[in-house]
Amino acid sequence: MLQLNFINRDFIYLLTGSVGVMPVMLLLNIVLARELGPVEYGDYTYLLSILTLFTTVFTFGFFQAGGRALVLNSSNKRRLQYYGAELVILVLLYLLLNLALILFVQFDSNIKEKGLLDYFSILLMCGWVFLFKRYCEVLFQADGRVKLLSFSKIFQPLLYLILVVLLILVGGGLSLHVVLVVFIASNILSVFFILYVIQPKFDMLLNRLNEIWLYNKKFGFHLYLGSVLPLSMSMLSMILISYHSEDNAGLAFYSIALSLTALITVIPNTMATVHYRGFSKSKVLPLRLAAKTFLLTFLATVILIVCVQKFVQIVYGVDYALVYKLVYILSCGMLAHGFGDFLNRYLSAKGYGKYVRNASVLTGLFLLSSSLMLIPTYQEYGAAISTSLTGFAYFLILFFYYRKVVNE
Repeated sequence: MLQLNFINRDFIYLLTGSVGVMPVMLLLNIVLARELGPVEYGDYTYLLSILTLFTTVFTFGFFQAGGRALVLNSSNKRRLQYYGAELVILVLLYLLLNLALILFVQFDSNIKEKGLLDYFSILLMCGWVFLFKRYCEVLFQADGRVKLLSFSKIFQPLLYLILVVLLILVGGGLSLHVVLVVFIASNILSVFFILYVIQPKFDMLLNRLNEIWLYNKKFGFHLYLGSVLPLSMSMLSMILISYHSEDNAGLAFYSIALSLTALITVIPNTMATVHYRGFSKSKVLPLRLAAKTFLLTFLATVILIVCVQKFVQIVYGVDYALVYKLVYILSCGMLAHGFGDFLNRYLSAKGYGKYVRNASVLTGLFLLSSSLMLIPTYQEYGAAISTSLTGFAYFLILFFYYRKVVNE
């Protein structure tokens, strides 16, 4: 039976990681934004957006397939073998990812026109790190390793922040080159430490790879097809801002606003992650759990809207004054999106991969069409409006499928 306690140990652990990383990321973004300035910080965001976009495309559902295998597994030995098999898959995906990035940069004029080719070459070395983040998010959730999932969320950003602050204190300033090198170094240290904790096994490798392949055909690839479009479209929105602007300052404003409103989705995502295994045995979403989650999330949204203008003015400075206006546009849409994620996790836990896929494809198409209509004319404002409207569309579509499952 689903554990209905709203506050439990796993929730505290994961909320600590999810909420704890927010001030770390916020402080990190503040330091980078103030040190680099709007244009270079926008360049930094643009480069990471490209890498995130390609990483999203080049997972092909294999991590979700491994997650499904872990959910159904009861053997500790086999569990470690799944982790090892997924690492082998990660390396193969990284090779494909790099090949695609090299081809992309040959034809992309925007990177060359904005003088970012050298910076992009540095990032080619760390595509595997982005894949590893996805590895941790999916597999640790499915395996119920909430402590490790919480740790993986906060360790790298905290290490990144510490290294950046130390360099500022020692060297007196930062350049975009230095920031990218520190970013890569902090990720590499984080990855190796987590692998040391996991202790993946590589015996029975072909058997485990074959099982993951079968799970991918039945489950993982359906989720991938559903998630790849909306996730990649969110990154594409940022890239479109860059393509329709003289520089990347507007992208910096939109990125900061998006990171501030991301706090709204933390509570519903945390609750859904903690109860993921329980959802697989529950016929409906517990009303009490959903109601309390909504109230806490709504309260967080109101606090953000009330405080954000003063916060941006004091912390980021006058160069970033446009950020709080974008937060106003994004807030309500992010509230709806958070509860869409809540329903998404329930349907995924129940094995309704096709419903999740259909909902995500429709959402991605909505985001793509609205972005293409709004961003060329309104740049960062168009991206904020498009993202907010998509949040409502995402929730409504998933609620339709949830009602369909309950009625069935």
